[in-house]
Amino acid sequence: MRMSRASSYHGYAAECLKLARTAYSADARHSLLEMAAGWLALASKVEEREAELERVSSPPKPEPTPEPVGAQPPKPTRRPIARKGSPVKLEVVRRSRA
Repeated sequence: MRMSRASSYHGYAAECLKLARTAYSADARHSLLEMAAGWLALASKVEEREAELERVSSPPKPEPTPEPVGAQPPKPTRRPIARKGSPVKLEVVRRSRA
């Protein structure tokens, strides 16, 4: 699996911070900390743009159709169930809303 650009940039920032801890001079440490901050800023920008692209490119979710005011559920229908030697019984069956 390929690592995202933002993940790579976070990794570069972590490496800069690691190197800054062991830097011999204050100038080198300062430069490495600035580089880490730059990588983190770039990672943040990439994450924002990827999120925006995902939001824009995904189709909108359809909103549920509201029931009309005063709508009533469908009335159940009865159908006979015939068995040998027994009286006819009625079974209540609900129609699905389609």
